Amino acid sequence: MKKALCAVMVLFMILSISACTTSGNTPKTPAEPTKAATEPTNKPEKIEMRIMWWGSQTRHDRTMAVLDLYTQKNPHITFNPEFMGSNDYWQKLNTLVAANDVPDVFQIGNNFLTYYSAIEPLDEYTKNGLIDVSDTNENFLSTTRINGELLGISLGTNSLALLYDPAIFDQAGLSYPTTDWTWDEFEQACYTIKDKTGLYGSSMLNDFFIGCIISIPQYGTNETFYNEDVTGLGYKDDQFFANYLQMKYNLTKAGAYPTPGELAEIKDIEGDLIVTGKAAMTWVHSNQLVAVMNAANRPLAITVPPKRTKDGPSGLCIRSSQAMSIYNKSKYKDEAANFISFFVNDIDANNILDGERGVPIMGKVRSALAEKADDATRQMYEFVDLAGKLASNPPPVEPAAQIEIQDVITRVNEQVIFDQITPLEAAQIMRKAVEQALQRSN
Repeated sequence: MKKALCAVMVLFMILSISACTTSGNTPKTPAEPTKAATEPTNKPEKIEMRIMWWGSQTRHDRTMAVLDLYTQKNPHITFNPEFMGSNDYWQKLNTLVAANDVPDVFQIGNNFLTYYSAIEPLDEYTKNGLIDVSDTNENFLSTTRINGELLGISLGTNSLALLYDPAIFDQAGLSYPTTDWTWDEFEQACYTIKDKTGLYGSSMLNDFFIGCIISIPQYGTNETFYNEDVTGLGYKDDQFFANYLQMKYNLTKAGAYPTPGELAEIKDIEGDLIVTGKAAMTWVHSNQLVAVMNAANRPLAITVPPKRTKDGPSGLCIRSSQAMSIYNKSKYKDEAANFISFFVNDIDANNILDGERGVPIMGKVRSALAEKADDATRQMYEFVDLAGKLASNPPPVEPAAQIEIQDVITRVNEQVIFDQITPLEAAQIMRKAVEQALQRSN
């Protein structure tokens, strides 16, 4: 019996093992993991970001190179860039804002109020570190802060400057402009240059910045073009602006300044009459110096604008040349913030940009660029330092009606040149039209 029982148990065990090896539950040797299983499942989403800016060909080429550099370092990000001249830019941006189709990142001037409805405030991104502002300070950030909100990151600081050709001054037997040059001296120099050389004394006087933003505070009345809350004009005497228009009228009639028709043929700063050798002076924002000097391909010099009196206030202000802002309906706000941080902080990127948009706001970037600066860039840095010491006004806040206001100023200026109205009448008409525009936009 014992032998029989043992035989039965052995047979049972054999049958059990056989069943296990033939059933669907048979244990298998673990297979090698597939390639798909070993790849990360959190690869960054591929993104095409739209970006838009204005400027010269020099700016376009450098910006495109920086976009390529960013894509090399962040392969999941590519760009759909749009760039154009400044006049076309604002028309295009207005159309895109109206259509709720603004690029994810777009360049802006000091006209934040005009496009406020489309701008994402950036304070959240600077606080969480997506935009690194640890290498700058509030003085620089305040140039793009409106009503307590950071609406863009400045791509450079600058100031309006007088650019002149020393060789033409030598030919005319004139001393070079100084930091205490007056408008009377400027006007007389223009007449002398016309008389001695046959060239224009000056090209491209900027009616808004020179005639309004700089000239009016130079009268020493503690008044500015706009009032503090930008709801109206901030000065009382219309003769202030009339004096500027009278100077332009006198220069134009004497042939020492181009006619409106001649100026209309200038399409960009690189085609300015100082570049073509037809004028001894012109007016630029300091960040434009590199492009102009490269286009002129000869020595030019830069200084601050003339003053009303030698010992009077300069009327100068330091401004953000341009800034980058984020569209508040963008699907890629965090990615856009990372890109802006790269654009203003990365040394390799800024070696490509080379301060063309103005003196950078980040300390390490400024130091890196100063070490390798060519003559034009060195002059730009030195000028901004000088303007910073002489500045007597805060940067103006541009209202939503800024483009309309500048159009009014251009129109009355041309009416004066064509003897349709007097300079004082023009100043009075401008006052009424500007204040109406401000009231409509507030």
